[in-house]
Amino acid sequence: MKKISIIGCGLIGGSFAGLVKKYHPDIQIIGIGRREAPLQTATKIGLIDDFELAINATTMEASDIIIIASPIATVLPIIEELTKTVTESKTIIEFSSVKSFLNNPIVSESHHNIVAMHPMGGLDVQGLEHATSTVLEGCPMIIFDTKNPLNTFIESCSFQLIACPSYNVHDDWMMTISHGPYILASALPHMLGKKTDQELSQLHTVSAGGFRDTTRVSNSAIEWGMDVLTGNQENAIAFINQAVASLETLKSHLENENNEKLHDWLTLAKKTRNKVAK
Repeated sequence: MKKISIIGCGLIGGSFAGLVKKYHPDIQIIGIGRREAPLQTATKIGLIDDFELAINATTMEASDIIIIASPIATVLPIIEELTKTVTESKTIIEFSSVKSFLNNPIVSESHHNIVAMHPMGGLDVQGLEHATSTVLEGCPMIIFDTKNPLNTFIESCSFQLIACPSYNVHDDWMMTISHGPYILASALPHMLGKKTDQELSQLHTVSAGGFRDTTRVSNSAIEWGMDVLTGNQENAIAFINQAVASLETLKSHLENENNEKLHDWLTLAKKTRNKVAK
């Protein structure tokens, strides 16, 4: 492998580039993005070798692998553009955090080899300026084809491969361990949104680790939140319904002063959390 092009070279795409440069320094990496300044900086520090501000068919033809690490809503249009403009069949790896939308004729009818993967890492901020190899180093990489020869290359970049049986299962996983927690983490500060600045200032003086840790992921970029919730809309609605039902159950236990069931509710939460959280 000699050349990789990364379309949507932001936090994830740039961090993947950093890993490739760390473990395979001879591979040339071209970053494609909309903002010239961070791309120039990434080139100067050696995160990528060169950059372009638009998809160039000649560059794509010369690439051994094309990575799509752009927002969910842009993935299908990018695949469609690559299908129309790049005549030679290329290997395209798609990195988005929602996958069921890939069950689309734009994907299935393309002459390109489109491989879905999902690197499970990131930060609460977005953008190439925050990208480093450490953002993704040693992280899980969800794959769907355990026999794909690309898996060996991905493992060589320090990823821990996790097989997922289908796109729908993947999206359910993401709602449970990523997108759903974002919803719940956002709900608490949203509840406080109508308080006055003075009231919020008072809360600031007494807030401690509980509020900070519980709401941490609500500080993620709004663009990311919009992207994953609208992209995983059906699962998001189902999750919210489940959350409402769970809170209604908790409310009922309190209203009925049923301390035994309240204890059971809290115990189940604690046990389940310890089974899932690392």
